[in-house]
Amino acid sequence: MYPNITHAMELLPKKYHLEFWAMYNIKQQGKCKLGMPKNIPVKHIQWHKENYYKYLANADIGIVPNMMPIRNINKLKIKACVYKGYFNDSVDDYLIRFKMPSNPGRLIVFGMLGLSVVTDFYPSALQFIKDEQNGMLAYSMGGWYTALEKLIVSPALRQKLSFNMHKTIDQYFDFEKQNIKLITFLDKILKQQNLNNVYLNEPYKEFSYIYAWKSIMLQKLHKVMTKFVQRRL
Repeated sequence: MYPNITHAMELLPKKYHLEFWAMYNIKQQGKCKLGMPKNIPVKHIQWHKENYYKYLANADIGIVPNMMPIRNINKLKIKACVYKGYFNDSVDDYLIRFKMPSNPGRLIVFGMLGLSVVTDFYPSALQFIKDEQNGMLAYSMGGWYTALEKLIVSPALRQKLSFNMHKTIDQYFDFEKQNIKLITFLDKILKQQNLNNVYLNEPYKEFSYIYAWKSIMLQKLHKVMTKFVQRRL
């Protein structure tokens, strides 16, 4: 969140009245101070599944920070240059560091709660967010300021993005549809590979039990998922 989102949020109160709600595990991590905007009210909310509906469902905009701050980023850009000047390098170029163990979980939560979303650049977000169609993508301080301001001044845009995000969730993240896709995936693997009958050269015969075990586990998983879906239907 720090520094781009923090600085963007600190500029917005010059024109708009805002309150920032941050939900996280306060009991485990302690009260967070780093990166919180200094000139707007901040509500710290203990993470709990019930608080999604109690608090977050009453918000107007959801934000999904994912960038990791980089110390002395402009100096690092200069040091990272290859054949200086050949690629028209600039300190305005993007140098991005994001948290790798990330997923679309927060996007899904906000979408299910009916919130419009602004998110950092990271693979899951870029895979599912269509900018200004079902969400907003931002990276720089200016990008975050612009995206947030557009949503602040336009309830119609917020409604459009949240409606389209709900359709995206239904298309890609609906549990029933994911289960069916998993069964289809398992079907494909089991049909393409008869792992029980894999031919192994002499040096690798001691690993044959690994192939057999893998085949058995795939078959069991396929049966379990098929029964589960049939019961739900």
